[in-house]
Amino acid sequence: CESLVFDVKVGQGAFMKNIQDARLMAKSLINTGKLMDKNMAAVISDMNQPLGYYIGNSLEIIETINTLNNNGPEDLVALTLHLGCIMLKLSSIENDYDKAKAKLLANLKNGSALEKFRQMVKYQNGDINVIKDIKLLPTAKLKYLVKTEKNGYLIKLDAYKIGIASIMFCAGRMTLESPIDYSAGIIIHKKIGDYIKEGDVLFEIQYNDTKKLNDALKLLDTSYELSAKKITKPKLILETIY
Repeated sequence: CESLVFDVKVGQGAFMKNIQDARLMAKSLINTGKLMDKNMAAVISDMNQPLGYYIGNSLEIIETINTLNNNGPEDLVALTLHLGCIMLKLSSIENDYDKAKAKLLANLKNGSALEKFRQMVKYQNGDINVIKDIKLLPTAKLKYLVKTEKNGYLIKLDAYKIGIASIMFCAGRMTLESPIDYSAGIIIHKKIGDYIKEGDVLFEIQYNDTKKLNDALKLLDTSYELSAKKITKPKLILETIY
């Protein structure tokens, strides 16, 4: 590998909480790579709210497959395309950003990207049948819908708190020894800037272990905020550093 592009997250759901620390991390990664004669770049992207709509092992694979079938969420597609364009530039495959983006979109639409994913799964001894039938992936037995109790614009969606809530029913690990439920997770139905009506579903929890559901619900209740005032949707791609 002669070229590397890093996606450096910044915000509530990231290790780097502010743009200054994110820049330092990005520049450190770039300088390290250049010492090994690699072509380097880093994209700083917002992680104050989750990327995409699905959180959890099985759920994120479903969202990946949907995206590779040219039916992915806008933010996930936009960031992935940007990272790909930077990689094509670093690799001297396509220096023009718009032409690079057109090539990537063509591969997304013609099935080439999905086929490459299928090859990756096969070579890692995974079950390629799930790509055609996502129902083969683990599915949680229980669901709980978190609905809003008033109208307003969503102005906060704390990625950190939502991530911790998902860990409470084993969608992720607190420690290396923690068990993982591959079927558990959270589906987010709204993003910052969206208008929400009373009774709309904001979170769909998919789980099997009921022990910490109430604790997770309490945390999720503090993870979002509504306002009567409309706001501009936050910028996803903040900087690209070479």
